[in-house]
Amino acid sequence: MSKKVTCGILIKTDDGFLLCHPSGRGYDKGCYDIPKGCKEEGETEFNCMARELKEETGLIIPSEQFHYIEDLGRYRYTKEKDIHLFYAETHKIDATKLYCSSELDNGKKEHDSFMITEDLEYCFRSLQNIFRLKGYINYARKQKEEDSVPSTQEEVVRND
Repeated sequence: MSKKVTCGILIKTDDGFLLCHPSGRGYDKGCYDIPKGCKEEGETEFNCMARELKEETGLIIPSEQFHYIEDLGRYRYTKEKDIHLFYAETHKIDATKLYCSSELDNGKKEHDSFMITEDLEYCFRSLQNIFRLKGYINYARKQKEEDSVPSTQEEVVRND
């Protein structure tokens, strides 16, 4: 039996990484996610990621907003699921304008807020392990140390 595949994207802006807050969770480290979702039959990994990004944030990819997109490949995510990851860069994302149109079975939006942060340890642990492997968590820490100027407070925007 083949594993299910979820497809997602890690987006880096000039100010940090875009993270989504799943409805009904705490706001501590380890409680945030990236835009992602299950691949439908016949759908390519890229098309799945693009569909989920639009549903969960309103952002459209490919577009002129993103100046770099990379296919990072497939990784073990959970016992039941693998994740196919993409990475993109853009200069700015206004988190106040992001909107999740995807609803859960209980009628709540799948994500209730968004964050731009350099600290990927806010992500689920299963994602943190992949981001460490790819060097994104160490990269963010190294950038903070090299900057020597205090970074701006992380921005959390609720979209209830």
